[in-house]
Amino acid sequence: AVAIAAIYISFLAQKRNVNGSYGNSCADAYGVIVQGTLKQSGTKLNTLVEVMLSDYLVETGFTYNGKFNGMATYQGLLAMDAYQRLSAGKNAVFDLTDVEKQAISVKKPTLSASYTYTAGKQTVKVPESGFYTVSGTTSATKVGSYTVTVSLNDKTNTVWTDGSAKDLKLTWSIAKKSMSKLTYSSVSTQTYTGKSLKPSVTVKNGSKKLTAGTDYTITYSGNKSIGTAKITITGKGNYTGTKTIKFKIVPKRVTLSSVKNAKGKKLTVKWKKNTTVTGYQIQYSTSKSFKSSKTVTVSGYKNTSKTVSKLTKKKWYYVRIRGYKTVSGTKYYSSWSSAKADKIRK
Repeated sequence: AVAIAAIYISFLAQKRNVNGSYGNSCADAYGVIVQGTLKQSGTKLNTLVEVMLSDYLVETGFTYNGKFNGMATYQGLLAMDAYQRLSAGKNAVFDLTDVEKQAISVKKPTLSASYTYTAGKQTVKVPESGFYTVSGTTSATKVGSYTVTVSLNDKTNTVWTDGSAKDLKLTWSIAKKSMSKLTYSSVSTQTYTGKSLKPSVTVKNGSKKLTAGTDYTITYSGNKSIGTAKITITGKGNYTGTKTIKFKIVPKRVTLSSVKNAKGKKLTVKWKKNTTVTGYQIQYSTSKSFKSSKTVTVSGYKNTSKTVSKLTKKKWYYVRIRGYKTVSGTKYYSSWSSAKADKIRK
């Protein structure tokens, strides 16, 4: 290296300017490095460094042909190191035997510890680095715990920030999904039949439809009588927790028998007795859509007729009826019957 440096410095000497430089930042940098290798300290070296610092150094680095240049910056910094080492009486920049060897400190990577089951593949992200290699399970679909091993590639020259070089064992997991985090189809109002009613429910985790018996169990309560019933869905397998859905059970529909005009601008309304109710609600209007309608309530399921008075002559009246049952202070109404109509003629 010294012999080559001597040849190069002899070559450069022929190109030296009157100001003591070699014409550009790169040539000057090589000049400093070579003189440092040959341990040629003195005025010429000092002058060359001064020229580099005054003519080529800018805020972002060193320039070449008046513009910032990455290679010129690298060479310039190497030249400054050579100059400083020579000035301090140390070995040349390419002879670092006088430098105490120190291992490179590498920051330990970390993982997000827990994921939630999605029914799809989930992958942990380990920060990329050329200092270590990652092995083990980084992708999984099932609920469970997994281990990722991170090993330093060079355990002689690199260590973790705590000074050790041992392999890291990082764990992560996929947890069961709570039933409260899923989506459920709505449950429509049911009509009393005297038997246990078990309306179906569709349960989804994202776009995946869950399977009863495999992903959850389903139970019903209060589903045999009029009132509010409950569906309890309990997680199974990859799912945990419970979800409660309420639905109403209403009385059977009432059958409207007849609607007839009676003397005195009245309507006589008759219907079939409905044993599932505690009363009836009659609705009447001059509009087929029951706009601006009026309502009459009849208590007791045994009643099967009612006369509606104070009507307007020559008007058509549309009538419908529904039943209700009072349970714990709440009225549960059946659906409306089909409408019947008659004209007030007398």
